[in-house]
Amino acid sequence: MARIFSTDYLQSGTQTYAPLTGLATRLGALDVDGAVNLINTNLALFTATAFLREVKITCCNRTADLIGIRVAHIDGAIGSIANEDYIFYNVQLLPYETKVINVDGMVSTDTILVRSDSVDVTFKADGQTMDDDYGYRRLGATTVSADTDTALYTTIAPVENITVVACNKDADNSSYIRIAGIDGVIGDWADEDNIIYEDTLLPSESKTYNLEIDLPVSQTIGVRSTDAETNFICYGRFQ
Repeated sequence: MARIFSTDYLQSGTQTYAPLTGLATRLGALDVDGAVNLINTNLALFTATAFLREVKITCCNRTADLIGIRVAHIDGAIGSIANEDYIFYNVQLLPYETKVINVDGMVSTDTILVRSDSVDVTFKADGQTMDDDYGYRRLGATTVSADTDTALYTTIAPVENITVVACNKDADNSSYIRIAGIDGVIGDWADEDNIIYEDTLLPSESKTYNLEIDLPVSQTIGVRSTDAETNFICYGRFQ
């Protein structure tokens, strides 16, 4: 994810404000035990009740088996899950493997969904609880039609530290993706706007692209994939 540290400062002209610090918080944890938390079931790891940043989701396979997991960042309750919300979709964890996902920011009522096809899988989330809205958030999410330029997010205010998560939900086929920063709307996509071009996502693979670009108002993050089972999530910070 975008590299944003607690030593960053808010600035306006020559005036410098307090450093962007938060309170380290354990946000949620659960064990897929087959009794309380069932396998092959969408489970709410936690729902944000404040402004959050630098959220880390740890996925731990405590078995000797290959297992599959899902993780999604929903802009609402767990029942509002949509195809564009997935960060991991049927991603495999090797025996005793742990994977860590970083989410730049969340706002109140956002939910992290988790799911496992096996018992003895643990999910845990930690992050920083902010005492004010410092602008870190999920900016937009979208699915795509194959080989179609799609607007992921158009800026309504200046944003910085753009990060894009691309998730291939197809278990059988690779997808080839593009990401662009467009000076205008999606129809204005030109060759010089490309940032990521024909990068490969293997079946059930997710990648995070730390673009770390700043965009003024009325700019568009455009995405494209050869596979309609690919979704994208955009994170950033309002300046």
